[in-house]
Amino acid sequence: MQQNHLTRRSLSLLCLFVLSFGVWAQTPVKAPTLENEKSWTLVVLPDPQTYVKFERNQGILELMTAWVAENIDPLKIRMVLCTGDLVEQNNILKGDPPNGNQSSINQWRAIDRSFRRLDNRVPYVLAAGNHDFGYKSIENRHTY
Repeated sequence: MQQNHLTRRSLSLLCLFVLSFGVWAQTPVKAPTLENEKSWTLVVLPDPQTYVKFERNQGILELMTAWVAENIDPLKIRMVLCTGDLVEQNNILKGDPPNGNQSSINQWRAIDRSFRRLDNRVPYVLAAGNHDFGYKSIENRHTY
């Protein structure tokens, strides 16, 4: 009897959460603005290697660049600076857990896909780091 009561209560709480989330998710979000009309924004995106080395995280970087694209005008975004490291390893053929499950080419493709949405919309600089050269870490100057 007690277990049945807990199950009904758990289901009730779950339904309440789902309904609340549905209402919250549909609530319009106010676009960000700048207080000073003479201000402008420089967006800094540090170390995207963390987002591209695992397939499950690549969408996070895409959301970040989508947010930048959506806020170019309201925040007067004039430049995006992405500090290195862009990828976990520049030149590996397959994923290397614990350093990620993506090959280097898939990591570079994720970087390209994410930043492509900013092309011809806002200038951006992708600064290379030590992981972006050589096989593992800058043992030569080769990079993709």
